[in-house]
Amino acid sequence: MLSSIVSTLVLLFSLSPGSSLSVTVFGGAGFTGSRVCKFLVNKGATVTSISKSGTSPSWCQGEEWTSKVEWKKADLLSADDASLDAVVGTPDAVVSCVGVIGTDPDTLVAGNGNANVAAFASAKRGGKLQRAAYVSVGSEVDACKENWLPEFFKSYFAGKIMAEKAA
Repeated sequence: MLSSIVSTLVLLFSLSPGSSLSVTVFGGAGFTGSRVCKFLVNKGATVTSISKSGTSPSWCQGEEWTSKVEWKKADLLSADDASLDAVVGTPDAVVSCVGVIGTDPDTLVAGNGNANVAAFASAKRGGKLQRAAYVSVGSEVDACKENWLPEFFKSYFAGKIMAEKAA
């Protein structure tokens, strides 16, 4: 999975020598998001991570690349538009790695759908957004969800599909 994410990022965020793209990573303190931050820093991007914690994850604290990321805190579900816009700013590009798991249908739609919709909407309001990427398997698995997944997973994929459309 990580190699396909990296391939997608290379295509979306290819940087010319001497150029710097400002990229905001939603969910940048998570498992996938933190690795996306590291990848982008190593490619020369100016990186901001927005997460509920607003800090780098424990697995990478003290690594040199983490000092090159601006770690910001925001709750995508509870922040009003003005507060969220102030945190998001005006990035050239965004990557969302936001997602939740669980069994509660409302939580799954909110955490996978509504949170991402809010994130992409804020980035678009900033006025500089050129590129957007959403790390998801929603559309890949959506066609077979009726046949083998537990009922609550319908909400998981409904949220993922919402996020893909918002990106």
